[in-house]
This record gives sequence, C-alpha cells and structure tokens, in this order.
Amino acid sequence: MTQKENNYYRFTDHTADVAVESEAETLADLFRLNYDALREVLYGTGAIDDTGFHDELKITLSEDTDEELIINFLNEMNFVINVKKLYCGDLTGISVENHRLSCSLKFQENPENFSLKHEVKSVTHHGVYISFENGSYKTKIVYDI
Repeated sequence: MTQKENNYYRFTDHTADVAVESEAETLADLFRLNYDALREVLYGTGAIDDTGFHDELKITLSEDTDEELIINFLNEMNFVINVKKLYCGDLTGISVENHRLSCSLKFQENPENFSLKHEVKSVTHHGVYISFENGSYKTKIVYDI
C-alpha cells in the first residue's frame, strides 16, 4: 500500500489485469493517486524521479460522470507515456469539479534509459466506481495489461 498523508492506493488481485483501489480526502487527490498508481504500473516501484522536468503539458478534460472522467484521464496519461514516449512527472494545479478536470503535467521528452516495466493496453470500465463514504472518496480502477 502506498500512503500519502491520509490518502492511499493499493494493488489488488484481478485475473490477467491489475486492479487498484484508492481512497483520498478530495476528488482531486483521488485522481492524483490513480495517476501515481498508473505511473507505478508503467515505470515500476521506485523508478519515478520527479526532478529535472522542465516541460509542461496543460490538460483539460470533461465528461458526463466522474467515473468516465477518471477513465478518460488515465487513458490519456497512458497514451502520453506509451505512444508519445514522454517520461511523465508530477501533476500540478489539479482541479476536479462538475465532471471537469484541469491540471499541468511535468514531463521530459525521450530521456535516457526510458523503459516501461509493463505496457497498459487500456484503463477499463470494468467495475469502476467513485463513491464518497465517511468523509473520503474511494474508487477501484482496472488496468488491462
């Protein structure tokens, strides 16, 4: 389990895929945690070094539901990493309100020794939910590996 203050994510067993359950105090933190989990799946544990990122990509997305928004967001991040071959760092200025997300993504183009631990084919709709219980946002996301 990876813990950041009162927020966390953990990987759970899922047939032929990777499932991540997470909990956070805010919706923005929930999206950030799931982005961090995606990077861990792609780059591996401890492989992420957020120093030296000078380029920035602005991201703005809108969907009908928060569930669709988090899937679209994570699939977009997966595309940026897998297809555009950008080494992605931290998210800044993340805002999630009324099924809209905006943030900035720090990245490096084609860094030396760029390699992925796993390839994520897609972030799936299988069993996805976002709930608010006992003062925390919770979700489960499944990655098709």
